Amino acid sequence: MKGLLASGLVERRADLQGLNHIFTFMAMPGPTTVFQGIKCLAPGRYLHFKLGQTTVEQATTQKTYWQITYPDRGHEDYGTDEKKLVDGFEEVLFKAVQRRVWADVPVVSYLSGGVDSSLVVAMANKVMGRPIPTFTISVTDKKLNEKSEALQVAKHLGCDPVVVDCGHDELRAGYPELIAAAEFPVIDTSCLGLLHLARSVHQQGYKVALTGEGADEWLAGYSWFKIRKLVGWMDKIPGLPLGFAVRQLFQMVNGQPRFPYTSYRNTMRHMGGSNGWLDVYGLVSTNKLRFFTGAARDALLARSPLEDLEISPDLYRWHPFNRQMYFGGRVMLPGHLLASKGDRIAMHSSVETRYAFLDEDVIAYMAKIHPRWKLRGVMNDKYIERKVAERWLPKEIAWRRKKMFRAPMDSWADTGAAGRGPNARPAESWIDQVLSPESIRKAGYFDPNAVESARQKLAKPGGGFARTSVEMGLTGVLATQLWHHLYLDGQLCSLESKVAKP
Repeated sequence: MKGLLASGLVERRADLQGLNHIFTFMAMPGPTTVFQGIKCLAPGRYLHFKLGQTTVEQATTQKTYWQITYPDRGHEDYGTDEKKLVDGFEEVLFKAVQRRVWADVPVVSYLSGGVDSSLVVAMANKVMGRPIPTFTISVTDKKLNEKSEALQVAKHLGCDPVVVDCGHDELRAGYPELIAAAEFPVIDTSCLGLLHLARSVHQQGYKVALTGEGADEWLAGYSWFKIRKLVGWMDKIPGLPLGFAVRQLFQMVNGQPRFPYTSYRNTMRHMGGSNGWLDVYGLVSTNKLRFFTGAARDALLARSPLEDLEISPDLYRWHPFNRQMYFGGRVMLPGHLLASKGDRIAMHSSVETRYAFLDEDVIAYMAKIHPRWKLRGVMNDKYIERKVAERWLPKEIAWRRKKMFRAPMDSWADTGAAGRGPNARPAESWIDQVLSPESIRKAGYFDPNAVESARQKLAKPGGGFARTSVEMGLTGVLATQLWHHLYLDGQLCSLESKVAKP
């Protein structure tokens, strides 16, 4: 997008529908972006240009060369022979890893200590005939740190680990660079950890890194799949919106803003029914009601961002469980994990990331099997992958529970209040500047009073659902203000912007 804006052919203007996507999906899945006049290609598509035509519409055609699909409900591979099914998955995954270690430079891998990256490293070692170097993020908040698990795996596999720290200080100092690299507001603070990780790979002299992304999307590794299996019965009674009522009560008890039933009903219609992904990421959506104001708020509430996703028309024929995976993959992979957490920030340090679980053959294999091989019971997620991992890793690693990789999200608290305590942290001046009432009014998206209230709330100790929602919302506000400064007007803080000086 920097190149398109630098050309002068595209005016620097915010697309409020793009911000609607950010505050709904915590991602920019495309084709809508946060800039008016700029679209992004959805995965598996290309543009065909025919010169000499009179209009843009006549000169360009968008075509699809690949897309995810699932068997019709009832036609999945039920898999009566477990060994045969596990053998098949091991074979396609190993070949995918084998393809991705072919390079004319040394290949390394990210390693979190979870089963996905650990299995990729184990297979890569087998292909190479030696241990490959690994790179791990150490989040300095003890509650969020996975360093010990990653080092355990590295030791078991004989790898030489590199550990990169990321905490409050790194967030406050480095977030502007993250937004500049991503080119859109980023709500997930852990993306900065991945930016530092890619930089460390580059500094160590490497150019290619394997990762474990993709398994959670296509093999039900996230918590919302389990939540949906436990509470999904509430949405199965025709004409009785019990699930909606329970969600409303839960949000009311936690002091959260609430959407009307019509919004809920329209969302269910677009998604082909209830969806566990929405139960979790609804945390982000409530912040549209909490923070936006005026014309910006009206624009966001007038149109559902689901209308822009160009959802597969086959969706309604699939098993409901596969619909959940489709939405997670459609939104989170291109809009977040492979963008602000993957390719965009890796390429920022001239590093190429490669994803074995996103190999076309691996995805096709995962798609065809029955959901019972993805989530067995309530807790046994990624079942078929873990059965393969038992052959490559100690059982405790193969069945290690997933931790959502997170970095601190309360670094934007009211520094005036936070600075008086024994654990006071030095503030970066740009934070107070972009969140000041003057800058909030100048950008025109948010309510200054709501922002100030949220900052003061986060300066106080506490936890729980309500705090997490506010943390995500305030991070979204800060990221949007910072993006606006860097890319639209350069007048909200003292940081150097991407806007050309007059």
